[in-house]
Amino acid sequence: MVIKSFFWWLIGLVVFFDQLSKWVVVWGFGFDWGWFSVHLVENTGAGFGIFRGSNVYLLVISLLIVGCILFFWKKFDLVERFFLVLVIGGAAGNSIDRVVHGFVVDFLDSQVWSVFNLADSVICVSVVGLVLYTFREKSVWLEGRFVLLDGWLKKRV
Repeated sequence: MVIKSFFWWLIGLVVFFDQLSKWVVVWGFGFDWGWFSVHLVENTGAGFGIFRGSNVYLLVISLLIVGCILFFWKKFDLVERFFLVLVIGGAAGNSIDRVVHGFVVDFLDSQVWSVFNLADSVICVSVVGLVLYTFREKSVWLEGRFVLLDGWLKKRV
């Protein structure tokens, strides 16, 4: 029960900080350091500028992905659930934007990568973590790190 509430809190924190950061940018905060800038970009597509103008379709796809995660929820172990909860939080943050604004608010611009936001970062890091965890048998070092994470999560059950 404790782990379930931890996961709900984690989704809530991701959505809260994602929406807070976007709200600050929508209301005019920004800067430019040359190599890194913060400025509002209205993204009606997906990452890297693909599928522009597909806001409704991407919202439906996002909801389907979250639905599939929840449908297969019991098949995932605790560490997989941790990463998937972060994916759900990021998807929820971007879905809120698509419904409220009609686009996703992107604002972090490194000048060498597409403009992105906090939800995008959480999703990417989570997917990388999930992929690394899936292939953990191939790395003793990686296995040790996930044993620590798994043990930490189980203590909160």
